[in-house]
Amino acid sequence: MVQQAAGHAPTPLRAITQRLTSTPPKQLPYIVPYLANALTGCADQFSEPQSHSRAKDGSDAAVLVHKYKTQISTLLQEKSVECRWAAVVLIKATVEVGGWEVLHETGPWTRGLIGILGKPDPATTKRLCIITLTRIFLLTREYQTLIREITTPSLPGFITSCLDNASSRTSSQAVRKPNIHSPLLGTVLEALGELLPHHPTSFRPFIAQIRSLVLPLLAPTPSNLLQDGSTRYPLVETSSCTSLCTAAAQRLFVLLHCCAAKNTSGEEWNKTLRTTIVNIHNITHQVFRAIFEDWEPSNGTQIKSTNPKDYGTIVSDAGLDLLGLPGWKGIHAGCERLSGLLLLLQSSLATQSYSMVSLPVGAMVDVITRILSLLVPAATDQRHREGGPRLNPEITREEREALWARLPQIHVAALRTLSALLARLGAASAALSHGLLDMLLWVFRNEHTFEELRTSIYELVSQILVQMGPSLPQSVVSSMSPLMRSCCKDLLPTQEQPASNLKTPGNKTAQSNGMSSTNADSFLATATFSNHRIHSPELQAAAATLLPVLLTSLPQNTLSFSLRSQIDRTAILSQNKEAMLASVLNPSTGKKGSSSIMPLLARSFPEAPAVEALIRPRMPVLQRMRDDNGDIESDEDDTLDIQYGGTYGLNGLSTLENAERSQEMSTQLGNGADVVEKTAIADPSANLLLPPSAAGLQEAEPHVLDASNKRGRSDSWENVTAATVPDPVATLPNPPQRRESPTMKRVRLGSEAVDTDTDPPNTLPQVGFEIGAAVGRSDQVPPAASGEKPSVPSSSATSFNAISAEADSDDDDFEIPPLDMGLDTDEEDDEDE
Repeated sequence: MVQQAAGHAPTPLRAITQRLTSTPPKQLPYIVPYLANALTGCADQFSEPQSHSRAKDGSDAAVLVHKYKTQISTLLQEKSVECRWAAVVLIKATVEVGGWEVLHETGPWTRGLIGILGKPDPATTKRLCIITLTRIFLLTREYQTLIREITTPSLPGFITSCLDNASSRTSSQAVRKPNIHSPLLGTVLEALGELLPHHPTSFRPFIAQIRSLVLPLLAPTPSNLLQDGSTRYPLVETSSCTSLCTAAAQRLFVLLHCCAAKNTSGEEWNKTLRTTIVNIHNITHQVFRAIFEDWEPSNGTQIKSTNPKDYGTIVSDAGLDLLGLPGWKGIHAGCERLSGLLLLLQSSLATQSYSMVSLPVGAMVDVITRILSLLVPAATDQRHREGGPRLNPEITREEREALWARLPQIHVAALRTLSALLARLGAASAALSHGLLDMLLWVFRNEHTFEELRTSIYELVSQILVQMGPSLPQSVVSSMSPLMRSCCKDLLPTQEQPASNLKTPGNKTAQSNGMSSTNADSFLATATFSNHRIHSPELQAAAATLLPVLLTSLPQNTLSFSLRSQIDRTAILSQNKEAMLASVLNPSTGKKGSSSIMPLLARSFPEAPAVEALIRPRMPVLQRMRDDNGDIESDEDDTLDIQYGGTYGLNGLSTLENAERSQEMSTQLGNGADVVEKTAIADPSANLLLPPSAAGLQEAEPHVLDASNKRGRSDSWENVTAATVPDPVATLPNPPQRRESPTMKRVRLGSEAVDTDTDPPNTLPQVGFEIGAAVGRSDQVPPAASGEKPSVPSSSATSFNAISAEADSDDDDFEIPPLDMGLDTDEEDDEDE
């Protein structure tokens, strides 16, 4: 059986190899996806150590793996494009499942893949080659031997091939002009960004070429009007540069500090960051020249522009800036460059640094504050009279209006940078949160009509409230009401308005030429007009994230009743589970109060574990054991829960079970001695020595005399006294440890002191009744009057000595607690006085 299983295991690999051999090259692209998916079931064969000594017949796994690898190498060297494409796909799938056994033999494959990058193959094949090679280099990081044998020798050729496919060389060999029309540009940038931090030594000779490749892509200016053909910098058409390429280029530019000299990478990172901040200030001087800024730096240092202001010409920066970026011309190109540099600042904060760096928080907050201090005016003339932005009369109206049109995009870039800063600082950002929140609310009041800006503000407010929301005062929360209502509005569709509300049928509107027009749709009684607009998914996601934060982080007593009701209504209608849970867990504490939405939460999300735990919380599970017979036993630490005077008696049985047991025993006692003898044999625990006069007591309290069963067969009735009747609670199999109240203790002491000289048959029912009344039905015992001493017979001392001697002579597990005759209470002291 073992041999059959071993021979059956490599069957998928044999089928794959046979399919590759028998399929024509033109049909390989159609079957390769299925073969790559089938390779996931051959991981055991690839990862198994391949030994030539095991290859004894053609069915051995080592032989099949060798045949498969040989077939892949053959396809990789074929002249057909289809064969090479199939080989690249299968190499990627094999490397993923093979582990070290496959990686240490990928040297020939790596050289073949690098060779394909230099051939005129389709872009799809080259893209797959770059992805496969990047994956191989990343998988070899865990093995120093493979890095030395495969990665280090192959990386220079791979970097050169990637740069050749993504750019073109200029007159200087160290300067490359990016080919923005190449479909491989984004793939090359991402691959180099993944490998550079892990192999900085191999990338160090290519730093100049990589820098010249990414600089024109850091902050593209599609609206650039500069067409003078200057040769001081490579002018690049970046109109078709996508945002993904820009983000990849910014990340790669930030990671260049890893290739710095030893122990200087942190200084290089900080130098690049500060240069970016200064460059932002310089461009802001040019772009914001249409207004007189009121902003001042926090450190008191006046930042001056490097370019003189000439208000008679178009705003521009014709030379290389501090980072080496090409020039720009026009207000639109300047706004695009400013937004790109702010996103570069965001990438510097979001990208992981591989050495310790110092973060200039003050400089970054200053530049963001400067950008956000200028707002789009709702009405220019009115805001100018109310103290709005002071306009520069030397700037044309066209440039000023172009600035107002581009300003929301600049604010979005600044808010994203601020979000990255808060995420990087974490809890340390609490010192900045109060000032930033006021600034965000100020920007929201003036520019809330822009969806992208609302999205960024929602995300930032969520981050700030998580840090310092519970400490916000009433005034700040009240100022947030417009933002919270806007959040609710963005999550709900706009209600449709009937046509009758818009225009009355037959209503005519006069026009300037004296003619009148009538709305024909208003004659339809059922016509409705909807102002519903579909919001972007990013905006709805940001609003849905902010909604539960408003309920969990803000003090609920600071929210008005109408605002809290609107938030709850929005959570219900938008089916926001997190917000509904937060509403239930944080109820309103206002004067009016509010009803809980728990029923709606249970109806909307009945399968959610959080809802189930909230509605029906589970108690800890009681651990139980089973004996040898399979019966369930209680844990030793478990105690019997006794409900005095309730449904359960002192023996742990219910009232119905006690009644049935008492009736059965009474019937047996009345049938004669033979029945009693049979019952004693069948149930040794039954108390059969009771006289007929005690039958009523056994029916009422069958558990009182259970402890006397051990001596019931040998002792006479003269030996049965009040002292031989134990405490019913002590007769339980596992008596509960209960604290005895003073009233119960006085009753117990009084019952133990009963005179033993009385007639046993007449005394026993009285003692049993008193004990049963005191313990089994504690609610019927009258409390002792204040200042009244419980009565104790005079013969209590003699009776106690006799009882103690008798208890010591018995060889059973029954123990009489000692009687403290010196009992004294505060009531007795008061009475004696």
